[in-house]
Amino acid sequence: MRWTAASVGLAAAGFAIAGAWMVWVVSQGTNQEIQPGWSALRYSAPLLGALVSSVAAFVTAMVSPEPKRKASVAIGVVAGLESMLFGLVWACLVAAFPFPA
Repeated sequence: MRWTAASVGLAAAGFAIAGAWMVWVVSQGTNQEIQPGWSALRYSAPLLGALVSSVAAFVTAMVSPEPKRKASVAIGVVAGLESMLFGLVWACLVAAFPFPA
């Protein structure tokens, strides 16, 4: 039970961090300008935390020795989708704002 609870907790933490980040982004308004370089990484750092949390949830669910395979698969699917979504958004943020030469 503790592996499943850890996976659920990590997946929920990823959603909570990403949700708080999204609320902050929306509160900044539509005419914001993000400077390239370290500013872009500071801007996207909370989303990186959500990405790390969701990847940890996915790994924890997949290595779980528990017999509750349905729960592990469901958590793994949710955490895997989180990882792909958060990773895609984070990569687009970092790629869209390259470091100055």
